[in-house]
Amino acid sequence: MKNGVDIKPLFARVLLQRDKVSKIGHIYIPPSGEKRHAAWKCQVIAKGPDADEQIRIGSWVIVGEYAGQWINANGKPVAQPDDAEFYICQDEDILVELANG
Repeated sequence: MKNGVDIKPLFARVLLQRDKVSKIGHIYIPPSGEKRHAAWKCQVIAKGPDADEQIRIGSWVIVGEYAGQWINANGKPVAQPDDAEFYICQDEDILVELANG
């Protein structure tokens, strides 16, 4: 696939890749601080055929922490977000699209 991962979302689901950099401005956020926030910054890397047309592949979005499922590159669910970099959720679970990523 184009996204480099062999995962194809179905229906109105989107596949997101987590932002690796955890910082606000020039301040890095430690992992313990990340867990206090209820949202994740991710990039849309694939979407299902029924996903909203306004969602653009490559755009940066904020999604609720408990809206979907963390998965690994093989598509297997993982229990802890620290063990995964991909997130799959419904298109309606995307909270906002970021203008500048």
